[in-house]
Amino acid sequence: MNTPTKNWFALIGLSLASFLTAIDFAIVNTALPVMQIALSASFLQLQWIMNVYVLVICTLLVTMGRFSDIVGRRCLLYLGIIIFGMTSLLCGVVNNAGYIITGRALQGIGSAIIIPCSLAIVTRIFQGSSQGKALGVWTSINGIGFAIGPVLGGFLTHFLSWRWVFFINIPVVILSLIICLSSLDKAIDRADDSKITEKIDWPGFIYFTLGIACLVSAIIQGPSWGWLNWQNKILFSIAALALLTLCWVEKKAQHPMLKFRLFLNKTFFAGVLANFAIVTFAYVIFFFLPLYLHVIRQENTNQIGMMLLPVTVTMTLVSPLVGHWVDKYGGKFFMLLGLILLFISALAQYCFTTQSFINFILILIATFSMGLAWGVIWGSATHTAIAALPSKDAGLAAGALWTIQNLGGAVGLAIAGALFRAQLIFTVGYAVVMEFLIILCVVLFFTILRFYFFSENTKPL
Repeated sequence: MNTPTKNWFALIGLSLASFLTAIDFAIVNTALPVMQIALSASFLQLQWIMNVYVLVICTLLVTMGRFSDIVGRRCLLYLGIIIFGMTSLLCGVVNNAGYIITGRALQGIGSAIIIPCSLAIVTRIFQGSSQGKALGVWTSINGIGFAIGPVLGGFLTHFLSWRWVFFINIPVVILSLIICLSSLDKAIDRADDSKITEKIDWPGFIYFTLGIACLVSAIIQGPSWGWLNWQNKILFSIAALALLTLCWVEKKAQHPMLKFRLFLNKTFFAGVLANFAIVTFAYVIFFFLPLYLHVIRQENTNQIGMMLLPVTVTMTLVSPLVGHWVDKYGGKFFMLLGLILLFISALAQYCFTTQSFINFILILIATFSMGLAWGVIWGSATHTAIAALPSKDAGLAAGALWTIQNLGGAVGLAIAGALFRAQLIFTVGYAVVMEFLIILCVVLFFTILRFYFFSENTKPL
């Protein structure tokens, strides 16, 4: 069955909307050294500028995915895009790090709406063989947003101002809204034409939000407060109690926020782990590598963006090809290959030295390997995971997938920041962060190898 041209046009608008949520993380990173000076921000505030955005997405994503399945995806998508545009303008005009952190939290709300709504709509309007192609386009454009962010952020910050890393979102917001308004109709509001009776799992939402927020806050604040400080002990205790209660509540809930049975599907679980790895890796590298290039190599923001260009170019070229190959051969091999490439990237950065030429070669190896890994995983994992589940669970599956991977980014960046701040020398701290990423890659590689390749797949109940 041929897919209407209108749907392919809609895919452009949907992809642009989700592109914004991806680029808004990566584009800010290159501007951090300049923002730190302009706003007199501390390293801790820089961490919160990056992490609060991810943290809000994590806590709202699953709920918004289910909410879109119940009340309708189209209008909720429009609301998310408008929120994102307005808060981007807010971040661009304020002059205080605290206000930036607040604005980034509000941006996270918009992103948490856009991601599951746009992905669920794509799976609704594309069926059969065209669905794989459409998901490949959607995920590729998201990946391009992540990858092009540092380059574009460096260019805008150097030639205009750090404020333009937020202002650049406005024309894309307008274009995305125009395309979606002209190409989407009421028929795609829900997963099917039948009445959906499921309700929002508010207890699950509350316990999940409380647990994740306290956990990430405790990790970020630990080096400042002291890990055994009474404030940190309280945060860790609340996090543990809330997350344990969440597991108990979700097992008994009639309409749980997190359907743990989804993870019994080994294909879905493998896709989640692979995305978890690349997003965690990207969040950590895009935070620390620009700082390394600025502090140690004395590069300006435009030079930093150009030095990260191999990530962008490689990812852009590889991701669509992998998406095409996955339709033919499946995603198993590509997920493991991506983790091997991430390991190589982290190892190259661990070996950074004071020798300028050798360091430049290592930077090329690190960025090229990361871009290749990104393209390989991004082009395979999301499509493989979503396609393994029934279409009626598309919104929930998208929310669960993105929650886990962004939770990895938030917690990973918090842990890396804590490890870095525990060191007195910048280069030593950077090496410790790379050790953390190397261990993460090895653990996830053998986890996927064990549970995806050497055990029978279990379908969701």
